[in-house]
Amino acid sequence: MSLDERLRDLRRTGGTPDAAAALLRFRERARKSRMHRMLGTSLLVLGLIAGGIGAGTYLTRITKPSFVRPSVGEPGPLSSGWRTYVDPERGWSIEYPDGWHVQKDYGDDFEDAHRGVLISNLDRDLQHPDLGPNSRTSAWDFRGTPTDVVVVNFGYDGTGPRSTNEPDTRLPLSFDDLKETPVPTDSSYGAPTPLFKRVIHNADSKYSVRVWIGDEATDAQREAAKRMVESIAYRDSAPGNYYDTEFRWSLRYPTNWHAQPFNMLSRIWVRGVVLSNVDHEFTHPGGATAGTTAWDFTDAPDNLVAVQFQHSAGGPAPRATPPPDTDFPLTIDGTAPSAPTRGAGTYAAPPAIVIPVTAHGESGFSVLVWFGPKASEEDKRLASEIVASIRFDSIADPVSP
Repeated sequence: MSLDERLRDLRRTGGTPDAAAALLRFRERARKSRMHRMLGTSLLVLGLIAGGIGAGTYLTRITKPSFVRPSVGEPGPLSSGWRTYVDPERGWSIEYPDGWHVQKDYGDDFEDAHRGVLISNLDRDLQHPDLGPNSRTSAWDFRGTPTDVVVVNFGYDGTGPRSTNEPDTRLPLSFDDLKETPVPTDSSYGAPTPLFKRVIHNADSKYSVRVWIGDEATDAQREAAKRMVESIAYRDSAPGNYYDTEFRWSLRYPTNWHAQPFNMLSRIWVRGVVLSNVDHEFTHPGGATAGTTAWDFTDAPDNLVAVQFQHSAGGPAPRATPPPDTDFPLTIDGTAPSAPTRGAGTYAAPPAIVIPVTAHGESGFSVLVWFGPKASEEDKRLASEIVASIRFDSIADPVSP
C-alpha cells in the first residue's frame, strides 16, 4: 500500500501518520541492510578469489540464501505437465498447466498497491481498455478473445479495507466457493461473467481470486481452472511456520499449537500473531470495536501458554529515537514475568514477559509471553523455542516437536 493510501486509512480511523511512516522507514532500512550484506559478501568472495582460495566450494556455502524463492515456470509438485508461479514479494504460489500464458499484474502506476498474476489459455497478454487520457480502469478487455477463453487471476489489492476481524480463509480453497459477480454489459468489455472470492490471510483481507470461463471452454479447460484455484498456497501456510509479509519476519511454532493473526487499526496500528498451546480464540474485552488491544483472559484455561510477537505504531506520544538493533536469537531465559499494571483493566491476564525489539532501526516490535498458573514446564520450554526462532528477512529454524 502506498503512503497516501495508508494515511487515508489512518485518517478515517482517527489514527496518526506514524503507522504509515513506520512501515516505510522499516522497508527502506531493511533494503539498505540487505544491500550492505550483499556488498560485504561480494567483497569477501572477491578477496577469496584474489587470494587463490578454492572459492568455488566456499562461494556456494556463503551465498546460499536461507529461503530460495522458486522462479516463474519452475516445475511444481502437482504432476508432470504443471508448473508453479511464486510471487517473490508476498510468497504465495499457484500451480498452472505447462504451456499456459503467465502474465504478471503488478499495477506499476499504484506502487505496490496491487500485484498478482493472470494465467490463461491465451497466447498474449490481456490489456486494460483504453478510456482516454483522463480515465483508467482495472477491468480487463476481453473483446476479441476466443469463446473458450479461461483466465485465472490471483493477487493482492492495496485499495479498500485492510484489517479484519474475520478468520483467515481455510486452505486449500474450494472452487465451488467462488461466486458469480455479474458486471453490466457496457463495462464488461466482452468478459465472461467472473467468479470471485475474497481471501483473508494473516488477518489481511486484500487477497482475491477471479476466474473467467468462456461459454465454449472444454471440460478439460474448466477442470484446469478448478485445479489452479485449489492449488493456491502461501509459503507460511504450512502448519508450524508463520511469516509476516509487511515487515518480513518469521517464526516457527509446534504444529499442535493454535496461531491467531491480528491486524488492528484504530488510533494505533497493531499487527502480529498470538500463539497458544490450546485452541483458544483470543478476543478483546467489549468486542472488536471496544478500542483496546488488550486480550481478555477471563475464560482462558489455567494451563495456557501464549506467545505474541507484534509491531505497533502511532498514538499521541512523540516517537523517540530508537535504541540499537536487538541481537538475535531472542531469549526469555532469566526474564521474570511482571504483573499487569492496568488495575481493573487487566482482564484476568496472568503476569507477562515483555521484550521490546528493534530491527532495522524500527523500535515498534515486541514479544509478550503469558504463562497460566498451571502451565507445564514442557510448554514453557516450547514458548522459549518459539521466541528464539523469531527472525527478520529469513525463514526461522524449526521448533523441536
